[in-house]
Amino acid sequence: MDYVNQLKQMAKLIALENTGTPVELARQLNIDEQLVKDRIRELEELYAVDISYVDDLETFRVSHGQFPMHLFKTSLQYQMN
Repeated sequence: MDYVNQLKQMAKLIALENTGTPVELARQLNIDEQLVKDRIRELEELYAVDISYVDDLETFRVSHGQFPMHLFKTSLQYQMN
């Protein structure tokens, strides 16, 4: 998975609060756990959001701000607009 798609996939999973643990997220994206942390910091800077991990739910979530909706549009949706 390339860098841009990796960030989009992470943002989608975080927005859905469905990342799993950091180890599980790393496995899903085929990257190491440190790179997960780096990518989360990049998402926070890029989209001016705060992302935190919720132990009870075992997921990352946006704790302040939100991702732009265009991030989740598919290429088909762009063609239809």
